[in-house]
Amino acid sequence: MHSASGLARIADSLSSQMVRQLFSAMYPEQACLPMAPAFVQIVNQQMARTRKPAHRETIIVEPAYEEPMYQAAVA
Repeated sequence: MHSASGLARIADSLSSQMVRQLFSAMYPEQACLPMAPAFVQIVNQQMARTRKPAHRETIIVEPAYEEPMYQAAVA
């Protein structure tokens, strides 16, 4: 598995700066630095493909107790 694809699978919303920092941590050699932009681009593309739409669930909240009904008489 490509390391950029693997990173995209476990990180759903990393910034490009964070991806670049992770690249530098995984590949610390100076010779690898020119590949950082391509790595960031691949991660961003993979995250866009695997990003799931937000799950929206309707939650109905009912009071924990029934409120008493009061009627006030005003004279």
